[in-house]
Amino acid sequence: MWHPPHDSHIAAFGCDVARPPALSPKTRGSERPIVVLLLLLTAFLALLASPASARGENPDEETPTDDQVVAPTPPPNSGPLTLDMRCLTPRIRGSAPVPVEADFHNYSPNILRGRLRLVARDAGRDVLRYTTQPLTLAPGKQRARLLLPLSFTSYNTTVEVQAAFLLDTGEEFRLAPLTLTTPGYAQRGWVIGVCAPGGRTSPAFQFLTAGLRLDRFNPDPRNRTILTVAARVLPDQLPASPLGLAAYDAMILPGAGFTELSEDQLAVLAAWTRAGGSLCVAFHDQPIPPFHAHFLRTLSGDAAMPVPLGGAGLGLEPDSQSPPVRVYTVDLGRLMVVHTPPESSDVMREGPWPGAIARFWKASAGQLKTLAAGQPWRGDLEVPAPERKGLRDAREEAIRRL
Repeated sequence: MWHPPHDSHIAAFGCDVARPPALSPKTRGSERPIVVLLLLLTAFLALLASPASARGENPDEETPTDDQVVAPTPPPNSGPLTLDMRCLTPRIRGSAPVPVEADFHNYSPNILRGRLRLVARDAGRDVLRYTTQPLTLAPGKQRARLLLPLSFTSYNTTVEVQAAFLLDTGEEFRLAPLTLTTPGYAQRGWVIGVCAPGGRTSPAFQFLTAGLRLDRFNPDPRNRTILTVAARVLPDQLPASPLGLAAYDAMILPGAGFTELSEDQLAVLAAWTRAGGSLCVAFHDQPIPPFHAHFLRTLSGDAAMPVPLGGAGLGLEPDSQSPPVRVYTVDLGRLMVVHTPPESSDVMREGPWPGAIARFWKASAGQLKTLAAGQPWRGDLEVPAPERKGLRDAREEAIRRL
């Protein structure tokens, strides 16, 4: 049999609630659920009105502000902020900036505002001292891309980098040391970026990438101190500024890797090319959108360039008399347009290919004649003083433009 709760039961919730009226035997069965619901609602409201200590909470604990969230527990032996960093391109080039991907993990409940400072020493000298622009790190994981001015070569192949996050409040978080790979003094290399969706290219474009390797002209094949490597990059990961492309000596846009680029991305590539970059655009049996065809013709200055247009535009297909490759001088840079990708990398050792590759890599006047004949480069040739001065002036102009 159900009995109304005693006053002491209700008083335990910290409120004064009147006892429900007595129920007649006829109505007890039908009214019982309603009474139970009323009692449960009364108890819930009383609990909300009770002090925080009665709910098992710490009354002295601050309520999180807009800059605070509940943060996870940091790993052992680490502070409230950790940093992982990796290079986005192979580190084989001396005197060249390197794009890196930085993963921050903020274990603090606060939003951290400040700058990242990186310092590296090698053989008793500073080889890197860099402070980023202001950063804002929310609690949790965040990823940022940085362009490190690693314009040095090292005695070692790896350098330890000391990292610290300098808060705007003056506090400093020292982070775990990082390791970056660097080229040695005896190494010289070039990086070719290959922009393709999915990171994969057809065999014809793979032959093109292999054939463009400058070390193929090395007179000593056993000499591994001079290398050319390819770095894959997805179209949506292409740097958003010409300065970000400074990590590459050349960029290949095969097929869909070219047609998927937006107008803004093409503008960045044009600026980088005019400042000294080497851009290679290759297409084979793929229609080129009208805007992309306009980009090629404008950048090259060749309004009659044969380009297979797609959509409503009309274009000219390369005929049998057209060369498979053309190279244009674009201010300080080069533009290579490949109408017919090679069937093998060996094909690029003959015909118009050796001369086009030499121009693409901006070979000196003396080496250009040798390389165009399909011969290895000559180590006994010296660049004349006027040409050396021109190269220095071109380098300064490229830095100014970027």
